[in-house]
Amino acid sequence: LSHPMALAQCTNYLKRNGLKIQEEFDTAGSAKMIGEFGKVGFGAIASKRASIVYDLEVIEEGIEDDSENYT
Repeated sequence: LSHPMALAQCTNYLKRNGLKIQEEFDTAGSAKMIGEFGKVGFGAIASKRASIVYDLEVIEEGIEDDSENYT
């Protein structure tokens, strides 16, 4: 789950890992949805801060396709 731009910035990672995408309104909102509703089997592309706020585990960092993007 994530904002369309964040998903686009991480296309290679998502494809390489065979992950399905679901567009949402924003990155932090995606993390909130997972954290508050306990969506098992889902992940969010969001900030480290969002993981702290919504008590989520960071699985991997630096997944952006372009190192100039900080996703």
